[in-house]
Amino acid sequence: MSQYEIFYNLAILSLLLFWVPIVRSSIRPHRLCYIPAVFGTLTFGYEMYIRFVVAPTAVGAMIRVDIFLISLLVLIAYALGAAGLIRSRQQGLANINFFTVLLIPLIAITGLGFQALNIGKETAALGKLLDTKNKLLFEAMFRDEETTRRYFGNLVSETKSIVGHWRLIEGRLPSRLVINDDEKAWAFYRCADTECLLGAAPLEGTRLTFTHRVIPVKHFEVKEVSSGQLILVKISEEAQPAANPPETMTFVKEAPPAYQSKGPADAIKYLGSFSHLKEHKQHITVTQLWMWQGPNGPLAVMVYNTPVKGRKAEFIIPWNLGEGRPAEKPGEYEFAPTERFKQVRAGLPVDSKVELSLENKSGKMETLILVQKEHLFDDTISLAPTVSVPRWREWFQTVFTGHFFSWNVPEVLPD
Repeated sequence: MSQYEIFYNLAILSLLLFWVPIVRSSIRPHRLCYIPAVFGTLTFGYEMYIRFVVAPTAVGAMIRVDIFLISLLVLIAYALGAAGLIRSRQQGLANINFFTVLLIPLIAITGLGFQALNIGKETAALGKLLDTKNKLLFEAMFRDEETTRRYFGNLVSETKSIVGHWRLIEGRLPSRLVINDDEKAWAFYRCADTECLLGAAPLEGTRLTFTHRVIPVKHFEVKEVSSGQLILVKISEEAQPAANPPETMTFVKEAPPAYQSKGPADAIKYLGSFSHLKEHKQHITVTQLWMWQGPNGPLAVMVYNTPVKGRKAEFIIPWNLGEGRPAEKPGEYEFAPTERFKQVRAGLPVDSKVELSLENKSGKMETLILVQKEHLFDDTISLAPTVSVPRWREWFQTVFTGHFFSWNVPEVLPD
């Protein structure tokens, strides 16, 4: 439980103290005192329902956006109750009631206010970090010709004029299109001072449909295409009135931008992705390790998760293990511990296999043989810079902020 939640719960419970002057005082308190008392009772009941009925049945992470609205209402209720207590005290309400009912909620409300300010500062810092993350990912896709070709595929075709890199010159979203010779398209949109990926989809005839996690699905029709110009028409799911023609976007074909990364000469080499699946009655444990070879040892990122069979698993969190240090056993390296494991050791790939040893918090050891196969795919890892260890480390410190994997868990272990 976070500090904010502690003060939040204390503030709700302290509102119940407003029942003290209502029930115990010989003098009828001001009617404003009933507002925090009743509101505190209702909110307390609501919290019990959320925590003991709703929360146990929630799938994945439960984000309590309602807490901030309730916190604001708690502040208003407390202010009204305080005004009622002051008026009641003027009528002769006992001082002990006044200080007991007013002082304890004041401590809770003050703590809640400080925590809200801290959350505001952290949110602003997180927003800047996410903007940096978006910028890094966009520039990494166009790092150089080799990376762009590896990520998008072939963008040159003598027979298909639609193939290439297209930049918007008139219209709104998307801000950029990339279409390879397999007729797969990527669309981007403006976000802060960079561009974010709207989605990737195949070109179906003349139609493009892009799906985003947050932005509603976007449908487009290719109206016109030539060697140097592309015109898209936005398609609406609803009937378009004649007086309001569909929105059009005009693009010009040009060479992709290049954001060549420069750094020290201690380049690192990507070794591959290695994984292991273990079947349980209703679950499958996926262990996946991404490895790079640095000048002084390997670097690694790991996922260890046990989702339910036959469902889509969300919020699979990766761990950045950092740079390995030589262990006692020759050829084995020790990596930074994780939230789940106090010791992680792995050797370099041999015959496309990696031996991974994990020791959990209770001291139980588990040794797995990971084969070179990728069950979880991710752009943030495939686009990681390999110019130097510091650049690699900075990359994952940023792009793993708020990052998680999704995985369509199979019913049975694949062959």
